[in-house]
Amino acid sequence: MDYIKNAVEQHKNLIQPPFDTLYQITNYESLDLLFNEFGGAMLYIPRTNRAIRECIAAQVNLDFYIEGSNLKELSKRYQVSVRTVREMLDNTRLNML
Repeated sequence: MDYIKNAVEQHKNLIQPPFDTLYQITNYESLDLLFNEFGGAMLYIPRTNRAIRECIAAQVNLDFYIEGSNLKELSKRYQVSVRTVREMLDNTRLNML
């Protein structure tokens, strides 16, 4: 394993896109784990807002119901549409029923 890691470290300029970007933002160990887990599979990587939507929705609800922020403020703050903010608030209300 160390021989492979050393080869990659010394010749990282040969890593092809988009794997070169993955290598730059992670490290060899993380990239190796990713390849071992998902190697050969089609992998969809959502935009950041999609991946952390539940976290954003929880905070939107706190900001709306506790702080009294309005829909437009929240949409700008969390970089989502007013419609998305409304949906987040509606989903929370539905889950409470």
